[in-house]
Amino acid sequence: MEDEAAMKRRLRIILVSLMLGNLVFLGTARRGGAQTGQTQPQLKYTNEEYNDLNAALREKDLQRQVQLLDQFCEKHPKSELLPTAFQAYFQAYQKLNNPTKVVETADRWLLLDPTNFVALATRAYYFPATITNAYPDLAAKLDKAE
Repeated sequence: MEDEAAMKRRLRIILVSLMLGNLVFLGTARRGGAQTGQTQPQLKYTNEEYNDLNAALREKDLQRQVQLLDQFCEKHPKSELLPTAFQAYFQAYQKLNNPTKVVETADRWLLLDPTNFVALATRAYYFPATITNAYPDLAAKLDKAE
């Protein structure tokens, strides 16, 4: 069994190696783009989309933030920024302690991207919190979860 000093030394070596590897990768990526004459990728969203989403993300009042996110999703239903909007919904509903809305948001995201890991994991995590015996449609919810 290694002593504590040897373990710390080995951990430092691993961390330094990872940091150097990242620096080399980033430096190569920058030089490679400049040498081959590649241009910056074109943005796949408009300034209006960005500004609308940014306004929602900066809103401190969570209820108002949800309203602005709703407006963004209605106004820009095919935006490349929708994943960011859905994650903002998740955070807002989590802070509002509303697991039902978190699950509904995950369902909306999964309609657009059925294999999205974030939506699947979030739905799986929050779904049990939405089940209570007071639900008249408990059986239907359980069938949908399967």
